[in-house]
Parts: sequence; C-alpha cells; structure tokens
Amino acid sequence: PHGVSIWRPIERPACAPRRSGDFLTKGLIMEQPLTAGQFRKALAQGLGRAKMHIEQYGSAGMEEAILDACLTCGVFDPQCEGTRGAWLYELIELTGDTERYRGPILAALTAATPETADCYTAMQLANLACQYAEAGCAEAKAALYERLANRGEGWGAIGASEIVYLDGLDGLAHVAAAVGGESDPADWLSDCVAMEAEDRFGAVEVDAFLAERAKGDDAIRAFAQRAAELRARRGTCPAREPDNVTLDDYLAAVGSGGEGSAFGFRRFGLQLDEASLLGVFERLLTEARPNVALRYLQTFYWHGVPCVEDRVLELAGSDDRAIQSAAIRALSRLQDDRIHSLAARLLGQGDAAAIRLLENNYWAGDVAMIEQVLPSEGDTDAIHSVALDIVAVAKAQKTPELAGCLRWVYEANPCSCCRRRAVEDMIALGVAPAELLAECLQDSDDHTRDIAREALGDT
Repeated sequence: PHGVSIWRPIERPACAPRRSGDFLTKGLIMEQPLTAGQFRKALAQGLGRAKMHIEQYGSAGMEEAILDACLTCGVFDPQCEGTRGAWLYELIELTGDTERYRGPILAALTAATPETADCYTAMQLANLACQYAEAGCAEAKAALYERLANRGEGWGAIGASEIVYLDGLDGLAHVAAAVGGESDPADWLSDCVAMEAEDRFGAVEVDAFLAERAKGDDAIRAFAQRAAELRARRGTCPAREPDNVTLDDYLAAVGSGGEGSAFGFRRFGLQLDEASLLGVFERLLTEARPNVALRYLQTFYWHGVPCVEDRVLELAGSDDRAIQSAAIRALSRLQDDRIHSLAARLLGQGDAAAIRLLENNYWAGDVAMIEQVLPSEGDTDAIHSVALDIVAVAKAQKTPELAGCLRWVYEANPCSCCRRRAVEDMIALGVAPAELLAECLQDSDDHTRDIAREALGDT
C-alpha cells in the first residue's frame, strides 16, 4: 500500500561490523529518503523500498540510476530469478515520466548485439518494450519486431514471447515463420514461446491455427512439428542414464589427479551404493594430495560422509577454500559434538564458511557466533554463499533465535530467491515484521509478493 513506512539501512562506518540484532531492535523505519547509493543497491537487489522511495519522495536525483537498471540487467542470477522488466516499468510509471526512459530503452534494444550486451539484458529490454507497447506505444512494438528480425546468432528469438503476448496467435504465426526454418531447432526461447502459446490459447487451438498457416510455409510447418514434439514430452522427466563409468574407473581417474568438474564428481556420488561410498571414504582418509582429496570430498556433496573422522575435520579447517567448502558440506549432514566444536572454533576466528556446519549441530545461543561473522558489505558471491548457509540452518532448526540472521539475508544478500526463502522462514517462525511484509508487496519477485500478501491477509 502507498505511504507505508519501511525501514532504511543504518548508516555505519564502512569498517564497522553489522549485527543482525540491529535489524530487529532498531526497526530500520524509512523515516527519510534513501541516499543515491542505497537506492542503487535496492534496485540491484529488487527490494520494494526502491518503489516505495519513489512513491513517498519522488524520483528526483535517481533518474540515472533508474535508467542504468533498465539498460543493464543487474540481477544476480537471472537464470533462476528472471529479469526485471515488468518491475522496472512499474517503477518508471511511478515517476510520472515514462517518456524520459522510453527512447533510451528502445534504442538500446534495437542496437544491442551479442558483442555489446548479454542475453539477459536483451531479454529485459524486450520486456520493457513490451510494457510500453501494451500501454499503446507503436514504436515499442515495432522495436520488438525489428529485434526478432535482426536477432543474428547467439541469442535466439529474443522478443518472440513479447510479440505473442501482444499480438496473440497472429504474433505466434509471425514468430513461427521467422524462426521455424532455423538450423538449430532447439532454440530454448522458441520452445518457450510454443509452450506459452499453448498454455494461453490451448494446444488444440494452437495446433489448428498453425496447421492452417503452415500451408505453403515450411518454416511454420517445422515450428508446429517442434511444438508438438515438445508437448508430447512435457510433464515427463525420464531418469537420466547413469554414467558409463565403473567405480574402479572413477577411482583411477580421481587418483591420477586429472581434471574434472565438481558437478561431475557430485553426480557420480549420487550413483554410488553404500559399499562404494565407504570405499571412496577410506581412500579420502589416507589421501595426502590436496587436489585428489578435493575430488573425493566432492563425491559426498549430496550424501555427506558416512561418519566423522579427524581427517575430514582437519580438511574442514583447511586454508584452501575449495577443500574447506567441500569438507564442510560433507560434514554438515551429520550431527556430532566435534562438528559443533569445529564450527565454534572457526566462527570464533571470523570464518563465515563454518555457518553451514550448524545445519544439524546448532545449539541454543549459537546465533551470537553467527552474528559476529555476518558481513556488512563485500563480494556479492561471498555474501550469497553466507545467505545460502543461513537459510539452510534456519530450515533445519526452525528456531526464532535466527530471526535476525534471516533479516540479514533479506537486507544484504543479492539474490531475490534467497530473500524469498528468508521471508518464508520468518513468516513460519512468526517473526516477520508487518513493515517488512509491506515492503515485500513491492518486491521484484512475484512469489515474494504473493507470500507477503497471504501473510498480511491482503487478497
């Protein structure tokens, strides 16, 4: 709702640590407008306070930040979070000056190439153009059709979904004619367009329409065939075939110290039976080569190690961050006083990586140790890693003690998905402040809006 007061970040010296309790005791009420830096950060995170600032204080002095957010997708993980075109357009509308941003956005969409912009920026620009077109801007719709016509290689059918959204089945026919004859039929954006059209209009209607339009048009015919194949597979997720690698082959490959992806070792670990995992574990305990020990540890990413051994505890305290992370993950699934002691020692040394060790080894009052290592600023990947660990601990422990840590996740982490999980946990624990939920109603993440609306009883 308009005019609801929300919190604002507390001004601190850059070197000062931030204690999660501050977020609870001081409320962080938005009693004054955001600074330019705070506003840019809110835009980058997709926090509702960016919109609420404009509602309450206007956009004067923030125009450049708004345009920058539109012209470059700053989402931390757009593959999971999506882009923010619709949310940014809501924000632009609040400024009362949509024309200020229209020209630069459409010019950027038209001029963008795989060499000058990443695909997520292009997708965000297309979505923004769609918002303008829906509001009646013919130039914006033309820019979308031009973007699709001049798509080139490397991006696929950017703008296609927006064209179908605006022009319905006629738009689908245009997209099908444009992309159906391409050499790579597995363009994921084209696939999405087909599925979106079927969800919106119905598979029968889409099939009949494309069949009629396909007469004499090989490209539309190919697109229709691809759409039918996708529909036949939709809803099925066949089990992935196991790797054609024996345990002996795997052990030989790891033991040789050869290269390999962490994902590959984790995946192979899922395929091993208990006896095989024990065999890998025994080798880990005697392995002195760091790179080989890392591969063994990665095998236990999902299962966890069978038991707690001094060697694994030693690796969890390693100065090698990759080894330490893998060992902590492997230990976090077990419950053992020695794991708690290790966590306490590492956290006492200021090592936030140890938070994950408390997932199944949390003791009452441990929140104080966690709060001491929460960063107030720094590398976004590092902050996101800490946020993931806090969410994992909170999910496992379900204790209101962690309310302040979850609030830190909300405030500091760059990922809207982790922010949503933190809000869900705060709601479940009964510690989500009303003003936080009010801000969530303006969040960039639709799911966060929905859960806040439900929690507030706002239908």
